[in-house]
Amino acid sequence: MKPRALAPCLLLCLACSAASAQLSGLPAGARLEEEQSAALEDLRLPVAPLAGNALETKSVQGAVTRQAWQVPGTDLSTFQILSPLKEGLAEGGFEPLLECKDRDCGGFGFRYAMDLLPEPAMHVDLGDFRYFLAKRETEQGLEYVALVVSRSSDRGFIHFTGVGQAEPRLATRSRDIDGSSEDSLRPMPRADTYSDTPALPLPSGNGSTLVGTLVQTGRAVLEGLNFETGSSRLTEDDFESLQQLADWMNQNPEIRIVLVGHTDTEGALASNIELSRARAKAVRDRLAQQYGISGTRMVAEGVGYLSPISSNAGESGRTQNRRVEVVLSGPQ
Repeated sequence: MKPRALAPCLLLCLACSAASAQLSGLPAGARLEEEQSAALEDLRLPVAPLAGNALETKSVQGAVTRQAWQVPGTDLSTFQILSPLKEGLAEGGFEPLLECKDRDCGGFGFRYAMDLLPEPAMHVDLGDFRYFLAKRETEQGLEYVALVVSRSSDRGFIHFTGVGQAEPRLATRSRDIDGSSEDSLRPMPRADTYSDTPALPLPSGNGSTLVGTLVQTGRAVLEGLNFETGSSRLTEDDFESLQQLADWMNQNPEIRIVLVGHTDTEGALASNIELSRARAKAVRDRLAQQYGISGTRMVAEGVGYLSPISSNAGESGRTQNRRVEVVLSGPQ
């Protein structure tokens, strides 16, 4: 046995009935970064990959727990992280409903349809994430678990969403070398304000402004941005869209955003993803340097040509697809 396998492992439990099973699978060294729970919530879980602009979801009600775990210093792939978690769910009586990965799930559109804890607790690489949804029947009713696994250059990220008929709990089991174990259950801290988060403030005027669109739909295109030809470098112009966004963020310091770069279909996907991410980073840097928005409130990602808003068959459509969008990721 490899020495790594002797390290303690953490286990998840949904204590929703007397028959609740211990669900193992978190890698050794995993640590809980953030958790939120609500006694009753209506949640929509993706049950199929994104098809065009349509995403099939299932509305489920019950006690909801969200947890964000990180595994520092791991070289495990997302497949290696997810596999034992799936096995643990199967041992606990859960049946799989959906499993997909990044582009097959629907990439950008699928990721931002998921209700996840925000950065920095949970990070999702749009080109390297996996989603797994499972359910089981108990005497109290149906329970659902949704897992999202991703990674950065130096750590793994795991997001757990549990929906059941009773308040979920967290179980820690220490496995000794001889295979024996000792369990302990503790109630998860309640976050009673979670489902009562006040609505985000709208700017003055109507919803046709950039910020109005952002608040009402969760995303908006940053219109009028100009980049130097063939480059990710923004020109030195003043951009009204950035001014509007910065003014609103300065007035509402709890707001966090994701800046997402997009391209047309000219060129290879890998190079387009790199260019789109670089342009999103350029916008983030401009917001930080010129408008004083903290870098901790902004994440920059790029998806290349995977999420078009128009046809790439003509120049007009390609121009629309070359854009940077701002996506709300939640309060800080």
